[in-house]
Order: sequence, then C-alpha cells, then structure tokens
Amino acid sequence: MDKAVLGIGILIILAAIWIVVKPQVCVKMMSFFARGRMVYLVGLLRLAVGGLLLVSARECGRVWVVIALGVLFLISGTLVFVVRLDRIKTTLTWFSTRSMVTIRLMALLPIAIGAVIIWACCTASV
Repeated sequence: MDKAVLGIGILIILAAIWIVVKPQVCVKMMSFFARGRMVYLVGLLRLAVGGLLLVSARECGRVWVVIALGVLFLISGTLVFVVRLDRIKTTLTWFSTRSMVTIRLMALLPIAIGAVIIWACCTASV
C-alpha cells in the first residue's frame, strides 16, 4: 500500500507540472467541472484519495504526515458536498479568470504537497 501512496504523490506532482507547462489545461478543467454537477466527481476523488492515504498510512515512514494529509483530503472532499453548488461554481469561475502566471504559481502548492507525500512515504520513521 505504500506504493499506492507513492503513486498518489507522483500523480499529484505530474498533474501540477502539467499545469505549470500548460496552464490553459487548468482553465479548461475548471470550466468543465463548473458545468452541471461535475464538481461532485472531484469530491468523490478527494474522498477516495483521503481514504487510501489513511488506510496506507501505517506502512509509510512518516505516519503522522500521511494521516494529516489524508484527513485534509477527506475534509476537502466532504466540503464539496456541503458547500452550495453555486458557491463552488463561482469560486471555480473566479480561479479560471486568473492570469496564466497566477495559475502557474498556484500549481507550486500541489507540487509541494506531492513532494511531502513522497517524502513521508520514502523516509524511515524516527
């Protein structure tokens, strides 16, 4: 299962690098998820990733880091279903109107999160 956590970290980094290279992809994804109820797929994905992180945490070197990130993913996934849909769509629209430089800078956060997941998974516990 620690390989699954490692895979999640790698996928997060690769997706963020893709956004740094082609920020238009991020804008298209946000406008896609702002239509209809597609945003709920993101909520389900976040819940699944959070659950996987929590289930796999004990096999990683830094258990507390993986648990903390798993809880954050679960909270963010739950919030997708709690917050009103029109508010989520407004936020997505706001983000999609940011400049390409701003979107590239925002992509640095998931790169850092992915790196922390990989670090937590690959280091020995102290």
